[in-house]
Amino acid sequence: MKHKHLTLENRQEIEIGLLEGASFRCIAASLEKSPSTISR
Repeated sequence: MKHKHLTLENRQEIEIGLLEGASFRCIAASLEKSPSTISR
């Protein structure tokens, strides 16, 4: 299994989601990533 790093754009989307109060699960679904990836 190949692991991919989050892009700067992904990180910015995560930051915006967190500032808006979105859950890790919700952000992960929108980025098609695992919630554990988002929480790191």
